Amino acid sequence: MKQRIIVCPLIENDCAYLLCKMPSDRGVFSGQWALSGGGMEPGEKIEEA
Repeated sequence: MKQRIIVCPLIENDCAYLLCKMPSDRGVFSGQWALSGGGMEPGEKIEEA
């Protein structure tokens, strides 16, 4: 089974949090609000991701 590490930072500014709206035409969570993020590349450190 292939595994992928996903990184989703929690970005806060003055008690407000950054969310991204997912595209409504693709993905599992289409049209919903979510944390920004993405997958780590091979050899990448978690702090870089």
